[in-house]
Amino acid sequence: MKNELSKLFLDELELLENTLHEKLDQKLPSRLLKSAEDIFSSGLQNKIESKAWYRYLDLTRFPVFLQGLKNPDERYRWAETAFKAIKASDFSIRNLIEQRTARHPERILFTTVIENLKNEYSYKLVENRIKKIATAFLYVSNFKPAVAIYSENSIDSACCDLACLAFDIPDSPLHPLFGLETLEYIFSKINFNIVVTDTYQRIENLQALRDKRGKKFEIFYTGLAEVPGEDIIQLDQILSLISSKDIPGILNKRKKLKLDDAATVMFTSGSTGMPKGVQFSIYNLISKRFARAAVLPKVGENELLVCYLPLYHTFGRYLEMLGTIFWGGTYVFAGRNDVESLLNLMKMFQPTGLISIPLRWKQISEKFQEILERDGGNADPHKIFRELVGKNLAWGLSAAGYLEPKVFKFFNKYGVELCSGFGMTEATGGISMTIPGEYVKDSVGLPMPGMKIKYSGEGELQIAGHYVANYLDEKKKSLDEEHWLSTGDLFKQDKNGALYIIDRVKDIYKNSKGQTIAPAYIEKKFENIPGLKRAFLVGDMKPNNTLLIVPDYDDPFIKSADSQHKLTEYFSTIVASVNSSLNPFERIINFSLLKRNFSEVKGELTAKGTFKRKIIEANFRESIEALYQRSRLEYEISGLKVIVPFWILKDLGLTQDDFEPSHEGIYDKQHKRILIVRKKDVHIQIGDFEYKIYSENVDLGVFVRQPILWMGNLSLINFAVCKSDWDFDFTNISSQITIDFSGREKIGSIKNTANTTHFDSGMSKLNREISIALFGKGSSQIAAIHELEDHLRFPEVKIENLISRRLEALSSHSVFAVRSLAYKVLLVYQPEIDYNRYLPSFINSKKIFLNKKVIEEISYNQIEGFRFQAFSRRMEAYRKGLSFPLPESELRQFKRILDMLVRFVYGNPSTYPLIRAEMIKWILHGQDKRLAFYAKSQLKKIAIWFESNFK
Repeated sequence: MKNELSKLFLDELELLENTLHEKLDQKLPSRLLKSAEDIFSSGLQNKIESKAWYRYLDLTRFPVFLQGLKNPDERYRWAETAFKAIKASDFSIRNLIEQRTARHPERILFTTVIENLKNEYSYKLVENRIKKIATAFLYVSNFKPAVAIYSENSIDSACCDLACLAFDIPDSPLHPLFGLETLEYIFSKINFNIVVTDTYQRIENLQALRDKRGKKFEIFYTGLAEVPGEDIIQLDQILSLISSKDIPGILNKRKKLKLDDAATVMFTSGSTGMPKGVQFSIYNLISKRFARAAVLPKVGENELLVCYLPLYHTFGRYLEMLGTIFWGGTYVFAGRNDVESLLNLMKMFQPTGLISIPLRWKQISEKFQEILERDGGNADPHKIFRELVGKNLAWGLSAAGYLEPKVFKFFNKYGVELCSGFGMTEATGGISMTIPGEYVKDSVGLPMPGMKIKYSGEGELQIAGHYVANYLDEKKKSLDEEHWLSTGDLFKQDKNGALYIIDRVKDIYKNSKGQTIAPAYIEKKFENIPGLKRAFLVGDMKPNNTLLIVPDYDDPFIKSADSQHKLTEYFSTIVASVNSSLNPFERIINFSLLKRNFSEVKGELTAKGTFKRKIIEANFRESIEALYQRSRLEYEISGLKVIVPFWILKDLGLTQDDFEPSHEGIYDKQHKRILIVRKKDVHIQIGDFEYKIYSENVDLGVFVRQPILWMGNLSLINFAVCKSDWDFDFTNISSQITIDFSGREKIGSIKNTANTTHFDSGMSKLNREISIALFGKGSSQIAAIHELEDHLRFPEVKIENLISRRLEALSSHSVFAVRSLAYKVLLVYQPEIDYNRYLPSFINSKKIFLNKKVIEEISYNQIEGFRFQAFSRRMEAYRKGLSFPLPESELRQFKRILDMLVRFVYGNPSTYPLIRAEMIKWILHGQDKRLAFYAKSQLKKIAIWFESNFK
């Protein structure tokens, strides 16, 4: 009987493999499931070879098998057999990756997009790379590695994580915005000896941590710039030193973890402010993939996901990255996570699924409505929808917060099975999920396979199951030991088993971006402040945090405040002070002063005086709604509409009341500084620069995010926290700037620039060089221009554009030596430029930038670097882009350029044919007779000289 069960199971498994992608017997999935269940119920699982269980786990995860099961109950039963097969065979992440690579080695696993250029990494390439990385970690740590990944999403951070998960190396992905205090706390919990990071700034944080705590750990650097320091290991460099012959021997020497050993730790926000460590076993991670497959039976054929959720959060790391590998699909790194960028990538890649926060799903639906209304309702809505999200989008999951029912119905209507659910980091992600295509209003769905639930006396949901993890400080539980976890949320369940969240027990919520906030931790910072009785934080599923303040109206100071304005100013200062100690996403944007205290009688407080949050939010709904009426500040200044997004306030730790408009620009009352914003002819001055903006709207958020716009603008950098989002679109703004150097004394000190501590070393150095090149004096300014010239020798495209635009601005500088040097640098290095978009700044400056001495320098001293073909294209752009005849000042400039060409022939006779052709072009151009005549005379001069010397 035992042999018959085993043979039947193996025969049916063989049949499944042979017919998986042909015509599958409709009864085979149920028969194979029953055979597997019989094996386990008879205790024969250990009689089956591990390789057979590997085949079972590989073959049965395909949609053709899962959809062949009769109903959801059978799929839940299948998941239970998968859990048992994982245990019986010690199936691991490494086995999972090996399976997918063996099945389709050349299929693309990861894709990155940089400036619209795709870089693709196959399963085989990734597997080889993670073996090398694991080898490096083991070797450097003397076979006792403990790895922290302190980095933004990238191909390198993903491969480092997979190397650890696949080869038994304990690791922990850390939020890249964690500061020194949080890092110090985490490193006190785990003795990392390797840290992978990606920027100079984070390296500086780690070096400060190493110095402060006396910790010894190696820093692996994945950035593209030069390695910043002798004690830093450049990842690609060390990998290049590893011989493929040495890899198997080193990997085989590693200490292998058991399925239930702690393999990785993730840190999630706690109610005390410091993050809690959650430790996962490989079994937690693997079992969750099969549970998710059971509730998404249609997913798994040619999957492609555009992914922006961070790899240091549960859904990004486990559902997107490990889920993609489980399904044998392709993971596209989205990079930027704004809705426009996401939609652009969806058009480019045509994803099959999307995992996103509620805010993005809502924004996509709103974008659809906007397009539909713009087309006057005449277009086919289904066509518009598919043009927006791609033709292949079939499923989605809304994670980390509440999404309105109408949005679910919208996507379901247009053929996308959008699901919702409830999850926690501690549960390796999802705890419950709605059935695809069967959304139930306000429900978070049914418990997932392998998830046990029960309720406390108060109705708090408690969970246990295969993928419920332990906290870092808890005693490790074995695979078969039941471990119950309280979720901190009150639930109810309907007759069909669907779960509904009623309220929260614990003081933690998520904002609309899925970021976790601990309100009690923030509210505690407002205790023992004169004139303030209570502070109540609002922000659950909101874009920003706001505050309800109960003033102490009996306090002498509050009594003495004779106006609401004085009270507001007082509490603004307090909020700004508290904000300075918070992370940007925790900061308070606005507040309201209440007329009454919270009351136990009204049900707003418990007997212990703690908040009943839902009741307070309901009782003060009007006050709260007033705090969220705006998503940005808008001012009318100098005939312009100036927009300040709230995130600029969050970065500065300010509230809405701390900014005010003036006739000169925007005034920051807390820091007592002003940002000039005013219209000047065809340009708009913002800070120290004048920009050409093709709109009457000035969105300060655009200027603050794009380095090509803000770099070197000292007043703007001092006013706001500028960011290095090089890919941010600025279509309506020219990157070419002008500067009124006559107002030099108004420009802030280069040395004392504020808001720059977050710059990494490379960004800080470049900003300083540009600032000195623009606003320095004497030899330091000349030296800075030469430093910028060095950057142009081997530039990135974005750096080349930035430096070229800043050197152009020097065309109006008051010092001739500065103007001429900037022109010489651009003459040699500036790329071809569209003068229909960019003004020929040196020609239009009306200032001399060439004289006899400079012309001779260019002609004789920079011969090797002079790219005449690029210069010739620039001259052609002048002919096409300028208005002729020229003003007298511009005519003089052109005559000097033609003089320079003459001198160039004298120093480089071999260029005579090229320069002769250039002169003829100006003669034939003929739209300015004076210039044509001058070109003709210069041509005659060099022709006579050349013929007399070289005939």
